[in-house]
Amino acid sequence: MPPQGFIVNRHFGAIGGIVMDCASLEQVMEARHWAAHRLPPLPPEGTSNNRRSDWVKRAVDDAQNALLEEEERIRIAFGRQGRYEGRQQQAGIDKQEDSWQ
Repeated sequence: MPPQGFIVNRHFGAIGGIVMDCASLEQVMEARHWAAHRLPPLPPEGTSNNRRSDWVKRAVDDAQNALLEEEERIRIAFGRQGRYEGRQQQAGIDKQEDSWQ
């Protein structure tokens, strides 16, 4: 496992590469760990693939949890919404709709 605080690429295509890298370095346990996180293959037409459905549900849950954690981190950093908006005004950030022009 990566060190704590280390950002891990959770992109489903990248995980296959991580598995191949671990296998090429003969890191069997690491390869197995990451292989369990890969997106399972599409099933043959007309059949179901519970592993793939479970993977999608887990990925959505992980993404939602990561979003909640980041929202909490931002809330702690900036405080109430009103305080954040006040900081925007202090920083000279223009909220007018045409401010990008």
